[in-house]
Amino acid sequence: MARPVETVQAFLGALHREDFPSARQCLGGPFSFVGWFGQFDDPDRYLEALRKVRGFIVKADVHKLFADGPDVCLLYDAHTRRGDVTLVAGWFKLSDDKITSIRVVCDPKPFAELWAAP
Repeated sequence: MARPVETVQAFLGALHREDFPSARQCLGGPFSFVGWFGQFDDPDRYLEALRKVRGFIVKADVHKLFADGPDVCLLYDAHTRRGDVTLVAGWFKLSDDKITSIRVVCDPKPFAELWAAP
């Protein structure tokens, strides 16, 4: 069994490289995401939404990544292309070496333009 932190790091590394097939391999089922840009029960729809967010967040400075059994917490600053910086907290739950749940909490105001009508 892989360690939960290693699985989350593999997922984050794949996202950083924009290797969405490898990121998908880190996600299990049943899956759920709850966060500032939506709620998803389908990992493929979640990754589709992340593609949009990825172009807006230009940098992430990780402050802390730690585990408590199958739970992993990630605290990082997200830097937007406009120059905003906001602290983000992510809670990952794992089962059978796969991420099955992600909850993200942050101030969504720096990301408002992502969801504005064209």
